[in-house]
Amino acid sequence: MAYVYTQCYGKNTTIHYLKELRQGVGPKYRRNEALVRDDEIAQKTLAMVRKEMEDLVKSGNKLFGWFHMPHVLNGRTGYADDIDLYDQYIGMLREFFSDDNIFISADHGNMNGVRGKLRYGFDVYDTAINIPLITPRIDGKKECDALMTNKDFFDLIFNRKIVKHEFVIADSTYYAQPRRKTAIIGGKYRYIYNKETKTEELYDVEWDPNQNFNLISDYFHDEDRNQDSLSSELYFYPYWIELPAIREKLRAEKDRIWRDLSWSEKVVSRFYDFLRKNKITHSLLRAIKAHLEKEK
Repeated sequence: MAYVYTQCYGKNTTIHYLKELRQGVGPKYRRNEALVRDDEIAQKTLAMVRKEMEDLVKSGNKLFGWFHMPHVLNGRTGYADDIDLYDQYIGMLREFFSDDNIFISADHGNMNGVRGKLRYGFDVYDTAINIPLITPRIDGKKECDALMTNKDFFDLIFNRKIVKHEFVIADSTYYAQPRRKTAIIGGKYRYIYNKETKTEELYDVEWDPNQNFNLISDYFHDEDRNQDSLSSELYFYPYWIELPAIREKLRAEKDRIWRDLSWSEKVVSRFYDFLRKNKITHSLLRAIKAHLEKEK
């Protein structure tokens, strides 16, 4: 669907719609019974992709391919149930391309139960935005701990260059949308600004990998007792003295990149937010969409 909007493909680009590759899962595919693994379908799908690859490379022309794997491969039943198949696909690709020309990454992670959420798309916590990147060795490195972003892929792939950043920025939505969450990542710290509630969060992901304790304030509010206390007295963290400077630095970077809405954008944004919060309107729009898709 994104192809319609991107306009980023050149005249020599070929789109290969391998719809059979995907096993649909989640709320859009409501079922009364759970899916069952089907290894026969899984292997037929793998053979289909192998045949596609053979047709692509047999011409002998130079080729750059982007293979976007689905959330769940056909023949499997849910997230992470297809890792064995994924390994087979990587092995298949190695039949056609050398390891010096294979790059493996992702477009997002999954919440996996963090804060009671299982999916992705509305948060900028590490489980959703900290993705793996496996590349041929650059500068002889076996591991790279530089702070990088997926905007660096061009330099990595074509220039074999590791780009280092002081900050990396992650957004959950476009700047005009009301539920925007923005993360400013600097070293081990993750600063998050929630546009809708105008609240802030700060985490040290080395000390607190699951991002449980918010370091944005020196005081902690105990909801059960309705009391405020010094966080340093209730939560052991050896770097409290560094936090004021860290907060100021990350907030300044957020303010530097933050973009405010124009008058017309605010009107549209508020109208969209009204539709989102109005359950009756939301249900009606979903019904109209379903009807149009059925008619099509």
